[in-house]
Amino acid sequence: MKNFTSPSQKIGQIGENIACKYLQNKGFSILERNFTLKCGEIDIIANRGEELRFIEVKTVTCATNLIGKSEFKPEDGIHHRKMQRLARTCLVYADMKKLGDKIPWQIDVLAIEYDVEMKRAYIRHLECIY
Repeated sequence: MKNFTSPSQKIGQIGENIACKYLQNKGFSILERNFTLKCGEIDIIANRGEELRFIEVKTVTCATNLIGKSEFKPEDGIHHRKMQRLARTCLVYADMKKLGDKIPWQIDVLAIEYDVEMKRAYIRHLECIY
């Protein structure tokens, strides 16, 4: 696992830890975290049965009373170029693992709003976004 040093990287790591727990509670097994190639990075790779999911995690911090009320949502940080790089990295991963058409896969986003003081998170799971 990567060594996260900046405050935003630490919040991102907290978000990824929350995301992993969320996915495990939904019956997923975590296969890899922070899979990185020159073309991009996949935050979490998970599976449930014959489903393979590539998960992009976006985390923002806010006070509990502002969760869900902010004009800026975590998923707003995912722009077209980011999605293209993520999709390309997923294709390379599938090719490296020789998945071909053997196993269906999709790209999901876990948008997390996190209250640092209360240590509470609100999660939106956006499925099959690309």
